[in-house]
Amino acid sequence: MILVAAYTSAINGNHYSVAIALAIAALGLTGVAAWLARVNANAAEQALPALEKLQERIAGKLNINEILMADSHQAKVHGNAAVIIMFGGAALVFIAALGYAAANL
Repeated sequence: MILVAAYTSAINGNHYSVAIALAIAALGLTGVAAWLARVNANAAEQALPALEKLQERIAGKLNINEILMADSHQAKVHGNAAVIIMFGGAALVFIAALGYAAANL
């Protein structure tokens, strides 16, 4: 958010080279954040089999099958789509901002 405000201020002040640098920095930070989100999602995916086993054991001991998790595959698909849409959209906004500043340079 701070980079967006700085970019807007640079554009309003006709400092297009500063705006280009800010757009590139924002694009780089978006890439790092997307990578970190993917690393976090991979760690969560690796924990799912152990959690499913634990739930099965608990449900077996308590004789209740209602607590078993829903299919984890569907959650992974929705999580991947959310990451792609969110960070892809942010990247497109910063690419457009970069193009605008470069066109007015």
